Amino acid sequence: EDYAGASSLSVTVAPPAEDRLGGLGNFERPDGGVEGWTAFNQAIAWEGIGRDGGGLRTVGPLNERYGGSGLERRFDVQAGTILHASVFGRTPVNATVQKTKNFGVLRVECLAEDGRVLEWRETRPVDAEKESGVDGQWHQASCEMPTPIGTVSCRVVLVFVQPEFEAGTIDFDDLKIHTEDQKLQLHENFDQVNHAQESWSIQGESRYELETPLSGTAALFLRANTELSVPVVLDPSRAVTISLAAQGLVNAELRFPNGEHPPIALDDSSDAGQGWRAWRSTRMQDLPSNAKVVVRARGDVLVDALRVSQPTANAETRSLPIMNGNLDGQLPNTSNWEIANDEWSFNNEMQFYAQDCVSVRNGTLHLTALNRPVGTRKYSSGHATTKHQHAVKWGRWEVRARLPEGRGYWPAIWLLPTDGSWPPEVDIMEFIGHEPNKVHHSAHWGPLRDGLKPWDLGQTSTKTFAGPDFTKDFHDFACEWTPEGVVWFVDGVERHRTTPSPRKPMYLILNLAVGGDWPGPPDETTPWNASMEVEHVKIWKWIGSKPEKRIKELKWNKRLLVLDTTTVKAQDLRTEIDRNIAAWRDRDLHLVLLDGDRVGGEEAEQDASFWRKKFRIVQEGAVLVGKDGGVKERWSVAPQLQEIFDLVDAMPMRQRELRDATND
Repeated sequence: EDYAGASSLSVTVAPPAEDRLGGLGNFERPDGGVEGWTAFNQAIAWEGIGRDGGGLRTVGPLNERYGGSGLERRFDVQAGTILHASVFGRTPVNATVQKTKNFGVLRVECLAEDGRVLEWRETRPVDAEKESGVDGQWHQASCEMPTPIGTVSCRVVLVFVQPEFEAGTIDFDDLKIHTEDQKLQLHENFDQVNHAQESWSIQGESRYELETPLSGTAALFLRANTELSVPVVLDPSRAVTISLAAQGLVNAELRFPNGEHPPIALDDSSDAGQGWRAWRSTRMQDLPSNAKVVVRARGDVLVDALRVSQPTANAETRSLPIMNGNLDGQLPNTSNWEIANDEWSFNNEMQFYAQDCVSVRNGTLHLTALNRPVGTRKYSSGHATTKHQHAVKWGRWEVRARLPEGRGYWPAIWLLPTDGSWPPEVDIMEFIGHEPNKVHHSAHWGPLRDGLKPWDLGQTSTKTFAGPDFTKDFHDFACEWTPEGVVWFVDGVERHRTTPSPRKPMYLILNLAVGGDWPGPPDETTPWNASMEVEHVKIWKWIGSKPEKRIKELKWNKRLLVLDTTTVKAQDLRTEIDRNIAAWRDRDLHLVLLDGDRVGGEEAEQDASFWRKKFRIVQEGAVLVGKDGGVKERWSVAPQLQEIFDLVDAMPMRQRELRDATND
């Protein structure tokens, strides 16, 4: 029965706000400054740090064991050859990894059509534990690898790896990959570094800065009186808020052409940490559609995290109040929250999650840590989730919380998929109680470690934000997750973003762990009965382009076999395709693999249910789709490979392709 008193703690479901600048205000590129690459965890190419020009810089520490910082890219390769790969690496004397367990890796993987790793090799130009390459000099390391049948591409990764939470820097340069006949597949010397972004107009002197960015890997330095501007298109029907972080003084405003509206100025509003100040406008309504963001440096200044936000159009919002009876206060209503009563934990944590450690008092949720053993666990604490109540695929989560200070405390706000798999995982906020001015943001994706890979290797993105004392006041911790990636915010200011995006519905977890690998155990200084306090939880559902719309808009320039993978026959067919990959590719055939509600293969971004509906695929069945988007054949069970080849070879378009190839 609901408690008679109403709590102000609630879950709000609505779409997230849009950044009308589309991420331009981060002043960084996802390729780390090198075209064709993808950067993760603060890796960045920079002039003057290589052997003779540019180089790649990778750094730690990161907030998990075996975290990685680096660059990756894919390149095409033929099966049946030998690849030779080499790279130079070093650790700078002023940021050495000596006397740590850190190491730098060149890793090359052969990939099947569906992304599976068929073969891999790695070599380490820097390995601190083996005292290799830690003298500050450049060292070359190399490896070679056969490309097995079924290989359609390779992935190369240059990465700094930390087995423990230890700092340091590793630089890479002069990556070369060639085949046994000396045909060069890839050569990267990092000399063509470019951090410039289109769309910005800069009048005056500016440069990109690596040392102290607030969000991501780079900030923009503006010399005094330099003016930075960018056009932006607004929706007049929605409110607008502009935010910016700066080290130094700026004049920042939103301007409108032809005097259609007075300029909207940003005010210096709060301390953003690390010497940064947060600038923010008031919330404005009924603005013209065409505008321009203008930032002028009043002195030498660094700027970062510029954002123009508008709520998503046609949003429906509903509030779910949380109130229930409990002897020691209010327990969140079980129709909205699940409260753990178990030893559920990872990472050698020491707590038992008990229901009486979770309560709502005076409109605030408390997750409380007690020096009380339960079973085999030395301590008790609180854990609440929305697993079966409010799971969302793409959206925004915002939690306003005050965090507990004390050695051994490990509060977190994070997301996990509803199907129980791992990864993916999104850590909106993690906090270590003896570091009161630091919060950590992470995302994990890719396959589970399988014994072949000793670390996630580019499948984790992480960022530490050093700001105010998070134990003194309440702060807003948020993340926005869309098909394009994940963006993290603290107090409305962007702190980190990553491009990889989970594809499964996820639910929210609030917990206060005690002990574990990262924070270590409590000690005599730990203040017991401390709480992670939560003032509000808000969840928005992203209502961007729908999967069925994306499928309708696909351009059918390839032949597809859409295959239900749940049967032995389907698995046998996949094996036959791998064995005959050259003939498969010659016919321009591509796989779409359906496994329950999951999808893999060529169009992995789509939902399986929409593929089934689009082509009326029965369970355990398959369809062959032509380049015109039409279904050419339908099977109730997986067919034989030769049957597929015969059907394709009989298609008029295939006959024309063969004739054209002969004429060429």
